[in-house]
Amino acid sequence: VTPHFATDEVESCELNARGDLTLWKRFNGSDAVRNALQACFLAQAGVEAPVRPFTGSNGFIAKLANKHDPVPVILDRLQTGNKLTRIAWTYMKLWPVGSMAQSAIRAALEARAQVKDLSQIKEVRVFSEEGSYQHFIEMRQDPYHPISRETADHSMPYVVAAAILEGNIGIESFDLERVLDGKRQKFVAEQVKCVADPTLGALKDGKLARAGAGYLSRVEIELQDGTVVHGAAKPFPGHPKAP
Repeated sequence: VTPHFATDEVESCELNARGDLTLWKRFNGSDAVRNALQACFLAQAGVEAPVRPFTGSNGFIAKLANKHDPVPVILDRLQTGNKLTRIAWTYMKLWPVGSMAQSAIRAALEARAQVKDLSQIKEVRVFSEEGSYQHFIEMRQDPYHPISRETADHSMPYVVAAAILEGNIGIESFDLERVLDGKRQKFVAEQVKCVADPTLGALKDGKLARAGAGYLSRVEIELQDGTVVHGAAKPFPGHPKAP
């Protein structure tokens, strides 16, 4: 059931027995793309698919039980004279975490660059548009105390803390020994504060509007002497507005 269908059920937050997202999170989109690419290669080699993949008695529309008629839209999209523009809207992730945390990482790194001594950090404050806050805080079981790779890379406090402590985010940022490191756990739990900021994006505006803006977050780092440095809310590298 799961392969060949890039379902968002993997993001539903119905967690496994440990309270994690499952590893299929890693493969969901990429496996669908892999199968699509293979289909293109097969077609290029002359392999023919079913005659009516969309409108057949057991075709895509019937399987999804769609009540509307998408055929005119499909036929319009298949016209050879139409300029293909969708690729320019593609979101590429520079850092290996969800799209909704990319802007926060950018802001965290910008603020961190203004701190000479990380030991002088008193507090880190993250202000996120409402969708990012919902996805990386509200929907999570305990975002301030991650226990695994999956809970860490879906924790806004951990993601921002790792960016500040390491000066970058890589796949190794979520190695279990780093996630469970006592000093890092203490930093995440006690020194990082996350709040929703609807001025950066509100749920009522819809996901497309918030995505189009870049799932914005900004970061403040307060030092022991009271100095506060800022990382601005900007679209993340790889967003259409920051290609």
